[in-house]
Amino acid sequence: MQAFQLTSHVSPDGILQIQLPADLADKDVEIVLTIQAKTLENTAKLSESPLFGLWRDRPECEDVQAFVEDLRKGRF
Repeated sequence: MQAFQLTSHVSPDGILQIQLPADLADKDVEIVLTIQAKTLENTAKLSESPLFGLWRDRPECEDVQAFVEDLRKGRF
């Protein structure tokens, strides 16, 4: 038995797509599904992350749009 935990989004029409590991291909499986709606209580706020504001003191990030465009040069 293998256990997987994932966080996903259900589309407006109620469809949830789950892709399983390739080693389960062409096999019969039993799936147990537990659904818990995400709420603000069980979702960490980004601003509480220790990584939030990590680059705030970097001078090249003062103009975020220009910084991102420069990063993407030659890639897109």
